Amino acid sequence: MVSELQRIAAEQKRREEEARKAEEARKAEEARKERERKEKEEKDRLEQIRLKKLTKGTIHIDVKSVNGIPKMDVDGNSDPYVVLIYNGKKQKTKYVSNKLDADFNERFDFPFEAIASTERVVNVEVWDHDRVGSDDIIGKLTVPFLIYLDNETKLTFDIIGAGENLGKNAGTITLSILFTSDY
Repeated sequence: MVSELQRIAAEQKRREEEARKAEEARKAEEARKERERKEKEEKDRLEQIRLKKLTKGTIHIDVKSVNGIPKMDVDGNSDPYVVLIYNGKKQKTKYVSNKLDADFNERFDFPFEAIASTERVVNVEVWDHDRVGSDDIIGKLTVPFLIYLDNETKLTFDIIGAGENLGKNAGTITLSILFTSDY
């Protein structure tokens, strides 16, 4: 009889232990799901902040230099300047006389509002100033800016030949690009 009572007590103890472990596993699973829910909420909140930051801000472009541009003048030089175009607004550097490699170091800012514009690139054109007649386009390129949110980056781009330079190497341009959010 004692042995039967011991067996029943042991069985009862085993069942209680299994129930305790099952309850611990259930609570651990609930805690895991709650952690995942909170992590997802935080991720969604951060994504909303990131998206909001991309809705309104300022595009900052430093035109550093052009190098290796083609000869556009009869004297074997060029008088380069750079034009930045965003959302119909143009801004340009001063021209540098008689240079195929020119330093500008000029900064330009453009306001950005996602609601007001679908443009997500700045158009860059390199021109040769002519004292007589109209200026000649040397080349152009497009530059995205949203990827530089709060991360100023200095980059060198190939200039895509235009006008009489179409299909030719038109040199390189070095720009520093930054997009800052108003939020």
